[in-house]
Amino acid sequence: MVAIAAPAIAPWIPVSVHQALGGPVTTTPGTVDDLFQLTGTGEYAVHTGFPVSHDDVDAEYQIAAGVWPWALPEGWAFPRNRGIPDTPGLHERGMGVRAAFSMYASEVLERVKYRGTTGAEKQHLLDALQSAYTHLYDAGLLRTPASSPRPSIRSATDERPRS
Repeated sequence: MVAIAAPAIAPWIPVSVHQALGGPVTTTPGTVDDLFQLTGTGEYAVHTGFPVSHDDVDAEYQIAAGVWPWALPEGWAFPRNRGIPDTPGLHERGMGVRAAFSMYASEVLERVKYRGTTGAEKQHLLDALQSAYTHLYDAGLLRTPASSPRPSIRSATDERPRS
C-alpha cells in the first residue's frame, strides 16, 4: 500500500523519504529561455505531432525541474517522480512543465498559508510564483478560456475583508 500511495504524496513528504524514492531532482536554476528551449515549449515549441508518450511527459518534467528558473522554497526540492502512472488518453508537449508548475505552486501556497513564513518571505515566494505563472501563461502552457483575463496572484500583504 505504501508503494502505491508514495508517488501520489511525493511532493509533500520529507527529503529523507524522497531519497528512498530515488531522491529529489537537483535543480540548477536556469533562465526562462533555458526552460522553454530545453523542454521544446514556449517560443521553442516543437510540433512533433500529437500525442507524445507518457515517458516524454516524464522526461519533460525532469528537464523542467532541473532548470526551474524561479526561487524554490527553502529546503524544498522537486520530487524525482511526478507521481502519475501511465494513463490512457492523450499526452501533449507542455504537460511536464505544467506538472512542475503545479508542484511548485502547491508548495509555495502551502508555505505562505500554513508554515509561518515572514511577511518578506511570503512576498518573495508569491512574487516568484506570480512570475512563473505569468511566463508560463503567456507562453500558452497554462490554459484558461481565451475570453478570460489572466488572473493575478494576490499580494501577501493585501488584506482581505473579514466577514
